Amino acid sequence: MQSIDLEFVNQLNSYANSSTIFKYTTIFFAEYLQYILTLLVAYLAFSSQKWLKVSIIAVISAVVARWGVKQLLLLFIHRARPFVINPNIHPLISSPVSENYQSFPSGHAVFFFALATVIYSNDKRWGVFFFVSAMLMGIARVAVGVHYPIDIIGGILLGVVTAVGALFLSKRYDA
Repeated sequence: MQSIDLEFVNQLNSYANSSTIFKYTTIFFAEYLQYILTLLVAYLAFSSQKWLKVSIIAVISAVVARWGVKQLLLLFIHRARPFVINPNIHPLISSPVSENYQSFPSGHAVFFFALATVIYSNDKRWGVFFFVSAMLMGIARVAVGVHYPIDIIGGILLGVVTAVGALFLSKRYDA
């Protein structure tokens, strides 16, 4: 019997493989939305002195969450991606072979939810946009077969907690 987590991936992935519109939409959100969000952060950074500071804190918290905290977790957690476990899941995007056993937590979710949290703390409208975009990216990464829902949830928690810590430190040591 498959776990609920794997069954959810299987259902979304099957649908993505059977619907051309859903397939290309999920591929866009899973693979390319990250570049648009990154360019948007750069645009905001150059729009004002306030946004430059917010963007720096956001990027630092996202980088620490993704390449610091997540990497430490990977020393203890080894979870193969869904397509490695279940041959019925056909990944719609490629993942480096070295990352096939690095499913939990989602690095994309960790990074972009940390970014969204810092942005939200400074501007609710932009923050909601980044949170919705990060959630769409997370759901899409499940649909394309490279993550489980729990990977996204773990990434959300890790990203938000790291960003809250970065915000606390930035306010405490405000220059």
